[in-house]
Amino acid sequence: MRASRTSRLAPPVIEPAPHALVSGGFVRTETGIRPIDQVARIGAPVSVLQHDGTFGVLARTFEQHYSGPMVRLVACDGAVHTIEVTPGTLVHLWVDDEAAGPGPHYQNWTRGPGRTKPAREVRRGEYLYAASKYGASRCEVWRAEELSYDGAVFGLDVEPAHTFTVNEIAIGNSR
Repeated sequence: MRASRTSRLAPPVIEPAPHALVSGGFVRTETGIRPIDQVARIGAPVSVLQHDGTFGVLARTFEQHYSGPMVRLVACDGAVHTIEVTPGTLVHLWVDDEAAGPGPHYQNWTRGPGRTKPAREVRRGEYLYAASKYGASRCEVWRAEELSYDGAVFGLDVEPAHTFTVNEIAIGNSR
């Protein structure tokens, strides 16, 4: 008896990018504020605002289809400072300077964000690191919620700081 060999090709497994954003987030470039999907599609060379107030070089971009959980973080005023990201996206948190004594102490550009954590671990009452061309500030998280999502996601890799801002919230590079 002869064994028959059947070859089946499994459908390709597409690993979702661990750090990606939905369309609708705005990125500050040297030429103005642009939707992330537009920045991702334009690609390099574009200069993008990093957490430290400098403009970094957009080295790589990506766009892919994603179906799965998404995290929405609503902070400060809830209008400008809302982001929707994949659960593994690294979000920069504000850390007060304990050595300076009681009260909020805004970090300066040279020190940068205190720490990062995946968006799925951010909780109400924590502070996100917000950066604009005018400086840095902290934004209290009002709401952190998980949603279902099915659609395009976008990511950027910005050098040299490996961070960029979306709706003024500092996040880590996409890859």
